[in-house]
Amino acid sequence: MPDGYDTIIGERGVTLSGGQRQRVALARALIKQSPIFVIDEATRYLDTETESDIRESLSTSSSDRITIIISHRLASVYKSTKIILLDDGKIIASGSHKDLLKNSPLSAALWISQSTSA
Repeated sequence: MPDGYDTIIGERGVTLSGGQRQRVALARALIKQSPIFVIDEATRYLDTETESDIRESLSTSSSDRITIIISHRLASVYKSTKIILLDDGKIIASGSHKDLLKNSPLSAALWISQSTSA
């Protein structure tokens, strides 16, 4: 931000873009140091480079906490210890990214689809 912590962002961040609001919200949550961290579609408004930076920050800052990431984008979760794949509200597969690619045809198809469309 141009004035650092003194930047005026307006009530509820009205002067910020969607991506800026997400980055500010993530920074605030990380600073709080809660033992459980739940983020839902945390990278929805971000470009792929910023998303990659945030994934890296989350992986280094999350070693001493439980982090639950809810996402439609597999790139946001593929490095997770455990991934749970839901379809119509039901768990259809779980495991590491490698396990899912090997044992879940749907997961493999989603990964290929999302990897080639990026």
